[in-house]
Amino acid sequence: MVAVKIKSMFDFIDIFGHHEVPLQVKKNTSIKEFIGMLLKKYGDKLKEKMIDPITGDVFEHLEILQNGRNIKFLQGHNTTLNEGDDVTIFVPIGGG
Repeated sequence: MVAVKIKSMFDFIDIFGHHEVPLQVKKNTSIKEFIGMLLKKYGDKLKEKMIDPITGDVFEHLEILQNGRNIKFLQGHNTTLNEGDDVTIFVPIGGG
């Protein structure tokens, strides 16, 4: 098992209960597996914010970062977690 930390912003803080939540995952857990674990733990409230009901995939507008780097520029949902990693999930907000 490895220790990782999920960081959240905005609506996700309400779901996770805190801005940062430490979790234990199996070594080499992928982001996809990690999301599945989170969905089991936090249920429908998280699913509504993360999963597109039409496609069953993570909403495209969600940003998922591993140690501050967007997983889209790593191995996407196949990116594996390592000891001490931070995973940040948020919806980007823009304004002008």
